[in-house]
Amino acid sequence: MNDFFDFDGDPITYEEWMRLFFVTHDRHVANDLVGDINISTVWMGINLPAHDGTPLIYETNDLRR
Repeated sequence: MNDFFDFDGDPITYEEWMRLFFVTHDRHVANDLVGDINISTVWMGINLPAHDGTPLIYETNDLRR
């Protein structure tokens, strides 16, 4: 199983991931303010396995003010 993915979820090599992760400046894909909670989503491009085995390549966090 591949551990590295591009923005569309297509498998890529480690070298391609390194270039995208460290050279691309648009990894931050969403930022929303809901009440006093800032919700931020970034592309990680690395397989963070979901409970059902589906790769999770984006990470979303809520940051309370």
